[in-house]
Amino acid sequence: METNNSKEIKKELSDIKRLLSEQENKLDLILLSLESIGNNSRRMDEHIGFVENTYSSVRRPLNYIKEKLDIFSGEKTSVQLPDVQDRYKKLLN
Repeated sequence: METNNSKEIKKELSDIKRLLSEQENKLDLILLSLESIGNNSRRMDEHIGFVENTYSSVRRPLNYIKEKLDIFSGEKTSVQLPDVQDRYKKLLN
């Protein structure tokens, strides 16, 4: 015959198992979310790399065109389009 104390212990254990299972499910969801974030971060890094490479390859021709337009407009600025690496150095310092 089960005593009242053993019934309480069994109920407590059952509750603990249920709570543990709920926590495991929540952890699984968190891990899935982290995987998704990691995948999206990699794709964003690839996109940023593409944009930086494209900008680096068109920067000089755009500066040339800008200089010619400045001559026609009469402006005498020596402002150049920024270099992507220079911008990163400023951000990191």
